[in-house]
Amino acid sequence: MKIAFYGSSLLSSYWNGAATYYRGLLKALSQRGYGIVFYEPDVYDRQKHRDIEAPDWCSVVVYEPTPHALMQVASRGAQADIVVKASGVGFEDDALLQAVLDNARPDALTVFWDVDAPATLSELRNDADHPLHEALKRIGIVLTYGGGDPVVWDYR
Repeated sequence: MKIAFYGSSLLSSYWNGAATYYRGLLKALSQRGYGIVFYEPDVYDRQKHRDIEAPDWCSVVVYEPTPHALMQVASRGAQADIVVKASGVGFEDDALLQAVLDNARPDALTVFWDVDAPATLSELRNDADHPLHEALKRIGIVLTYGGGDPVVWDYR
């Protein structure tokens, strides 16, 4: 199975605590036979502060923070069986989520991985027109770092 994962950064934990979490999870999935491509924008000087080079258990695509590059990488999700869009990517998150969902195959599992559920849920509560409200109707599963029943109830 192929996974397309759109996140903040796998290569740098600079202002990006999710990197180490992504590394452990994706390495474990790779060891179980999944083929993974991680897409990360070149923002916040993360590429200048890499902790690791591209690992052998995952392909990494670093893209320019432009609308054109965003659309190019989003279109590649059509090759995946599982398409993951994490929150907090750092460049045009709403546009990226929309593009990823538009390009995912109909039979692909679409995942929204919320790396900061309290912040995301606060945004949703305070903005009835937030694009994520509509996007959630198209997403197969929502995953979070934790939060238990209160987070589950809020996402429902």
